Amino acid sequence: MLTPLTSLISIYHFLCEEYGWRYYLQNLFFDKFSKKTGVIMVGICWSLWHLPLQFTLYSPEAPIIGSTVHLIYGIGLSIFLGYVYMKTKNIWVCSIIHVLVNSLSLIVLDSDAETISSYYNIVERLIFISLFYIPFLLTKEYKQNI
Repeated sequence: MLTPLTSLISIYHFLCEEYGWRYYLQNLFFDKFSKKTGVIMVGICWSLWHLPLQFTLYSPEAPIIGSTVHLIYGIGLSIFLGYVYMKTKNIWVCSIIHVLVNSLSLIVLDSDAETISSYYNIVERLIFISLFYIPFLLTKEYKQNI
């Protein structure tokens, strides 16, 4: 019920995060590496940034599995948000999508499903990422050189 209001209030946090990941780090990595390698590296850094939360908040009962799942998802979401940023050149759009993804996961998942504790979650996340995010690596935006 309060998720839309909470999301609007917390947009500043996501704007700051996306400014760092998309506007700064993604462009830095794109200049040093290829776009595909750069965006995957951003996803890895993004996942490592959230690593302390894996051990304390997200999945303290299975932090290694949770970290693996988060790494896979971080790379996938980084591919998608990288594509969005290349298309729009707008950090606000990436921030809003980031808010929506986080809010949607809170709405869709019940309290029992939020914890990640089995290898099934890794396979599930790999399938999801393969179907919905990996195809963006095949777009012309990722094929073009800077």
